[in-house]
Amino acid sequence: MIRQKISVLIPDTTLEETREHLKQAQKVYQIARALTIFRVDTVYIYRGIAADKRMQRWQRRILTSILEYLETPQYLRKILIEKMPELRSVGTLSPLAADHHPLREKPRVGTLREGALYLRNSEFLVEMGYDRPLRVINVKPSLNIKNRAIRVTARVEKDKENDVLVARILTKEEIEKKYSWYYTGYRVKVKDTTLGQILRGINGFKIATSRTCELINPPKIVNRWKERGDDLIVAFGSPKRGIPEILKQEGLKIRDVFDACVGLVRNAAVRTVRLEEAMFMFFSQINPHL
Repeated sequence: MIRQKISVLIPDTTLEETREHLKQAQKVYQIARALTIFRVDTVYIYRGIAADKRMQRWQRRILTSILEYLETPQYLRKILIEKMPELRSVGTLSPLAADHHPLREKPRVGTLREGALYLRNSEFLVEMGYDRPLRVINVKPSLNIKNRAIRVTARVEKDKENDVLVARILTKEEIEKKYSWYYTGYRVKVKDTTLGQILRGINGFKIATSRTCELINPPKIVNRWKERGDDLIVAFGSPKRGIPEILKQEGLKIRDVFDACVGLVRNAAVRTVRLEEAMFMFFSQINPHL
């Protein structure tokens, strides 16, 4: 059975509360933790509302770069991630400690692991964080990756003829059908388009989170989602503007593009609930009913 996927939509103005890079990095870390804990598959970053467009673009790069950095297993970061000023504070952040970021271990037949596929001396190899890279047995010679490595999910197998361990690259379809228990991490998709435009372009059971909506009823929401048989898509607003205000700029209302809208807390004693707090609230409430 193929697992229904979960996507989250957040604005590129998520970091607008502060311009201090360390605090921005810490906020992104909390978001990354929530995405990983609750096995979110995709996070879409949509264009929020901001007066300073240049700052908005810079904050979008920070948000995107740190999310991608944190999701990448530590043993692959030097291979897959370039040095950039957007990452200058990541050294202060703790590891996500995700299941797909395993600690150093010896390779064993049957192990699934994230890797970086590259070409060396006309031979395809995959770096999986072991003492040495493993030879890949199922990549076509016609694959053109030149001087760059690409992220893959691989399974350790044994070459019986040579009695050595090798790697088999898994497709998305294989993972979904045979290894649905294996979480490969979230993927970041940046869309320089509005929330309404993104929602019209993706299919799924779409939920808005807003303090203007009725308090969440987790069993009801999960049942509606499961009955539809669609992927789950959850949208969050920015620190300064909720989803109703963001959609108003497009002449839209929540009912125009969402299947449901939920409030997350009753009688909150704060002016606003932060995005990272809202994510934990939403997923922690529906998680027991999945």
